[in-house]
Amino acid sequence: MSPIRRGRNAPTSHLATLLRARGFDVRPIRSPTVPRGTERVRVCIHTHNTEDEVVRLGAAIGESVVEMLSGGDRARL
Repeated sequence: MSPIRRGRNAPTSHLATLLRARGFDVRPIRSPTVPRGTERVRVCIHTHNTEDEVVRLGAAIGESVVEMLSGGDRARL
């Protein structure tokens, strides 16, 4: 498992929603499950994932962050 830290509940949930819309099974882990300020999106990569899937995940993360920034969510990042 690898976390993508977002630091607050709203951007964590938003990033997870964008990644799920792109076809990735990710989960937002929000406070109070984790301490406030350490919220994250949980990503699990397994040995059966292909290199292409991992590359597409990386691209989707980048695209999602750009979408959040261009959508006026800069303050929420």
